[in-house]
Amino acid sequence: MEVLAKGQLSYMILSCLSERDMYGLELIEEMKARYGREIKLPSLYSNLNRMKELKYISSYLKESTKGPKCSYSSITNAGREAVSYTHLTLPTNSLV
Repeated sequence: MEVLAKGQLSYMILSCLSERDMYGLELIEEMKARYGREIKLPSLYSNLNRMKELKYISSYLKESTKGPKCSYSSITNAGREAVSYTHLTLPTNSLV
């Protein structure tokens, strides 16, 4: 299993959220489709919590037709700035 460089997972999450709000499993599926990487739920949620503390994302509950409410994550303006900056500083081959 390949280890991600520091900041890559956060960049991948913010990049996905810059297109639309998503819940956890949806984010994992999107990152697998987009980057070919399988991310575990604990890694995802620890990153989401850290980014929430940094004000890069916010979250809200949304009704689900298939069960309990889902917690959706949404990128903030600070998160958009962070993903823009990270895109400029990460090596282009480090995300594929």
